[in-house]
Amino acid sequence: MKLSGKQYIDSFLGYLMVGALTVPALLLGMILGRNHSVTKKPPGSILVLKILGLGSLVIASDALWALKKKYPGSKLILLCGKGVKGGIEPLGLFDEIWESDDSNIFKLIQSGLSCLFKTWRIKNLWVLDLEVYSKLTTVFATITCASNRFGFYLNEVRFRYNLNTHNIYFNPFIYARLNYKSICEAMGAAVTETFYINDYIPSKRPLNFGYIAINNTCSDLSIQRKADGLLLSETCKWILYNTSYKIALCGAPSDHSDNAAFINKYFTLEDRIENKAGQYSLPAYYDFLFNECALMITIDSAPLHIAKRLCLPTISLWGPTNPETLFEADEKNLLHYLHVACSPCVHHTTVLPCGGNNFCMKNMVLESIEPLLRKQLNIALT
Repeated sequence: MKLSGKQYIDSFLGYLMVGALTVPALLLGMILGRNHSVTKKPPGSILVLKILGLGSLVIASDALWALKKKYPGSKLILLCGKGVKGGIEPLGLFDEIWESDDSNIFKLIQSGLSCLFKTWRIKNLWVLDLEVYSKLTTVFATITCASNRFGFYLNEVRFRYNLNTHNIYFNPFIYARLNYKSICEAMGAAVTETFYINDYIPSKRPLNFGYIAINNTCSDLSIQRKADGLLLSETCKWILYNTSYKIALCGAPSDHSDNAAFINKYFTLEDRIENKAGQYSLPAYYDFLFNECALMITIDSAPLHIAKRLCLPTISLWGPTNPETLFEADEKNLLHYLHVACSPCVHHTTVLPCGGNNFCMKNMVLESIEPLLRKQLNIALT
């Protein structure tokens, strides 16, 4: 099912169900008089709802790790879409992962009901809804009848205030990690440590690498983030001319044909550029990035946040989204952002000011990116 179809279903069906549930939820809350204090009794299980957005879930990993440490006897369960499940499994953060099948509306309802029945068999369930705008995840959380239901609120989703038991303000103008920190602290967990994927820690990184990874792929959640092909080819040619590294074009199996077309258009068989899209299982892909790649050049997408968690230096390119709300730059993680007048637009308007002609990415030039490359690769330059 296309993203637009999912959004329509969430909006239309969500409004109907929110309207039907609000008054009964308020009445039952008054009649039952439940104690929703997080200090009364630890949860038996915590169900995290994050249907779309693998990158956001990776950003939230510090906060989720704090929850696991705070409640070691509780099972941490994730309910997500298929695209999120494959990417998050190698992190080993969740005890169980339930998949929402959104390939069509009938399977969406079927898988939703199946997951709902599971929740009714869990004692002392808490629900953590990490979706910011979704109505159906709020409806799902309410129908689970969980003793505590935590979710974000802001003006666009004020209806949640009557359905969640705990509402935490989502500030769209700060680094998203701080919002995730706030909601998990409301659940009683202090976020004090960085979560590392398995044993991928800086001290275990090799000293010699053969590749520079390049990622120009993202889900249909925000296709306008993709970089211009000419800029990408110029960047690759600069690397091939100025360094001895090979280039690994990354991506999912569905990106393999696009990568192949890009290579055929701009390069020859003799060039040191390889199409790695879909060539590895995800655990093997993480191993490849950690052990064989000097750095990753990428647009704003989940691979950026994964690479950072794998301790890779990164250079990220930003256009229709604001890096200040989604990324924390430092000496190892550099970024380039044109900051055009209409950016950020994605997530803030359904009618894009450019009509989909993402000049915020197309107007980037190699001359602006070259200093970042030299800074990251000064030791390897030939």
